[in-house]
Amino acid sequence: MTTLARTWHGLGSPPTELRVVDTLLNGQCFGWHMRPPETAPHPELIGVVGDKVVGLREMPKDTLFTCYNKPQMNPTTLKDALSNYFQLHIPLQPLYRTWAKKDMRLKTVAKCIPGLRILRQDPTECLVSFLCSSNNNISRITQMLAKLREQYGTFKTACESVAYRCTRSKNCRELGIYCQGYTRRCASLSCLSRTIVRDKTVSFPA
Repeated sequence: MTTLARTWHGLGSPPTELRVVDTLLNGQCFGWHMRPPETAPHPELIGVVGDKVVGLREMPKDTLFTCYNKPQMNPTTLKDALSNYFQLHIPLQPLYRTWAKKDMRLKTVAKCIPGLRILRQDPTECLVSFLCSSNNNISRITQMLAKLREQYGTFKTACESVAYRCTRSKNCRELGIYCQGYTRRCASLSCLSRTIVRDKTVSFPA
């Protein structure tokens, strides 16, 4: 099991531009785990970005990051990957101000959720999550996707008894067989797996 003692680096994004807890736990992705409050001094999440098992720590003035499975990775490389994942090249505050002028309800809500961003997810992961989300809840969707990763994922590391895996398109050939237990989603997921193999889509689900 990977030790959680790591060097942390800053993303350089103030709370108005990024709050990872609201962004990662709002139902647009389902692979991040929050560490128990008693084990982390600040809100901290662990998940997979590409082939990297990433820790994110929400601080009062910034977001810190570290890598659990590649401790020798250049921090700049990981920072660039996270900046792309969170689309940090797009300033959020001007958008918030524009939206607030056009929608009074959003103006009120925006004050409660600063730094909430749309993720730049892997397209295939996003599509599989969508197919699993039909008439479902976040807990059930998370469980379904976790089973897919467990079945087809490449183990990267484990943190606090949670295994983190990265899955690639080469595993999708058998996806249709495994999805027989997914009832009415089986046809859609099986069709998607054939399309991924045929078109050689890059990854699924990371």
